[in-house]
Amino acid sequence: MIDLKERLSRIYGADVACELGKRIETRILETKRKRFIVRRSGTKKMSF
Repeated sequence: MIDLKERLSRIYGADVACELGKRIETRILETKRKRFIVRRSGTKKMSF
């Protein structure tokens, strides 16, 4: 995540990178929740 934010801040500037970073983080959290719900029975846990 940190590397991605650094790249974005270099390309777009700090403010935009912050916004995008927040959006990306929330998306990752949402997908993690979905994956944990799906994979609760458990064979493999997908790590993001």
